[in-house]
Amino acid sequence: MKCNHYTAAAGSLADPTTSLREACKQLTLLELHLAVPANICPDCILKHLLCAEAFAEEAAQMSPRHQGRGLAAIGVAEAMRWVQAHWRRDPAFAAEQVRLVRKVVQPLCEGGPRG
Repeated sequence: MKCNHYTAAAGSLADPTTSLREACKQLTLLELHLAVPANICPDCILKHLLCAEAFAEEAAQMSPRHQGRGLAAIGVAEAMRWVQAHWRRDPAFAAEQVRLVRKVVQPLCEGGPRG
């Protein structure tokens, strides 16, 4: 179901770049929690995982499936489900995987809205 309250103008809530940018913010915070042993907090990690997954799913729904942002968003959502299932075994490895995902998606968000 599409939201009719917003236009797809850049920076709007209906722009997939906005949702991908929000997912990148969550990936950055998640990476910090996983990479630093003193910062490991299961509640925070789950929160950032779910937020990144939700923003990515939102972006995927707003993007045509065969365009860059839509495919990237699907990849982020899948990666977050993998990290959620495996992060406790090796948080440092999970942090590396999150970083790799972020590095792929981040360029798609450059020049987008700030906030």
